[in-house]
Amino acid sequence: MSYFIFVSGGARSGKSVFAEECLNNLSGGREKFYVAAMKNDPKDYEALSRIKRHQQERANKNFITIEREKNFISEIPEHSNILIESLSTWTSNEMFCDGNINSAELVYEKISYEIELIKKISDNLVIVSDDIFSDGVVYDHYTEQYIFCLGRLHIFAALKSDEAYQIISGLPIKFK
Repeated sequence: MSYFIFVSGGARSGKSVFAEECLNNLSGGREKFYVAAMKNDPKDYEALSRIKRHQQERANKNFITIEREKNFISEIPEHSNILIESLSTWTSNEMFCDGNINSAELVYEKISYEIELIKKISDNLVIVSDDIFSDGVVYDHYTEQYIFCLGRLHIFAALKSDEAYQIISGLPIKFK
């Protein structure tokens, strides 16, 4: 049974740096795996530049990076230290994949099940996600379903975690 920390926060809030520090503290110098779920689409310049920036930021932090959009459980060695960046991207990848739109319920069931599996096989797990719930905008049906699904996954992760944090302006607020 692993130790599990859930970290959420807004864009550029410092949540990734905080999550990396958490895993460093938990790992005790042992191997650390960084699961990067962002799609590596050569046509998406903004995504490519973010991926490149994240790779450079991690370069000297001794992470073994797994760059995979979804279905990455087979890549995770047993008794490892895992950071998943991010639950929001992973959810999007599962919901809007291969030109199809999967139901929020199916995506929730799949990801919550996979989080449980990863918890069982890893020694330590840190999951990062984006807080996208407070802008007050009404979106199209599919975006609303994505937000609903991600919200449910946040609740699931927070309840299953040993510690849960929200990062605001680089400051961690511990809720659990």
